Amino acid sequence: MHGDYSFVCPVVRAHGDSDVVARTVIRRYLTVTVADPRQWLATEGRLWGEAWT
Repeated sequence: MHGDYSFVCPVVRAHGDSDVVARTVIRRYLTVTVADPRQWLATEGRLWGEAWT
């Protein structure tokens, strides 16, 4: 399975006492494997992480 998700994080206030903030977008990718319990020793409810960035 592949996942692609983004976080939007406030970094700093844009103008002094303003409610406006500068933001940054962080994007992450995740690939996981789901083991077939008929072929592998697997724990129910667990995923195996293969790759992430």
